Amino acid sequence: WVSDKTGRSFVISGEFSVNLGRETVVVADGIRFGNPDWADKAEMVEIGHLELRLNTWSLIRGPIEIGFVGVDDADIRLLRRTDGEPNWALPLAKSEAASEPDVVGSAFLVREIDINAVRLVYESPERTGPLDFKVQELHQRHRADDTLELNLAGTLNDREVRLQGTVGTWGALLEHKNIEYEFVGQFDTLSVSSKGLIDDLADLRRPMLEFAIKCP
Repeated sequence: WVSDKTGRSFVISGEFSVNLGRETVVVADGIRFGNPDWADKAEMVEIGHLELRLNTWSLIRGPIEIGFVGVDDADIRLLRRTDGEPNWALPLAKSEAASEPDVVGSAFLVREIDINAVRLVYESPERTGPLDFKVQELHQRHRADDTLELNLAGTLNDREVRLQGTVGTWGALLEHKNIEYEFVGQFDTLSVSSKGLIDDLADLRRPMLEFAIKCP
């Protein structure tokens, strides 16, 4: 079905299961999604292991609540050819593309994340070299105080990237109002910190934000 709709090769070479209930659980191993014919690499996406858990009822009532995202050993390559066409542009029929939901406008939230050994490469004729982002680990957990705690460790073109912080509460995220956050990040020798309160994501009027940047 995926190959028919996209015109690309799509293979799941390992385990694949879908369990439906109040929580829908999808598990797949050995996922490969192909590149267009003009790309020099056969695969656009390769994922060793994927697990998704989502609140089934939230698909109807919204926002979509994803209870858990787990990804291990993934390689994603985003390419642009000389005329600017990207490899992520899929040849869907216009009628089908028009019927697709607005991803930006469709709210979804992720409660828990466990991502390990993921590589994202972006190449474009406009760049002198590729952007090579390697995620060693990305973990997010739902704490007892109803906030989400996030930790990221990786590299961008072999320069260290780290991010730690909290955002919440979960109830505030569901309502899109009165969201508090605090993050500390590092890129190579540059350190960035920010904290604040977002009063209303749909109608920003009185957000209170603080930023600080430190460099050698």
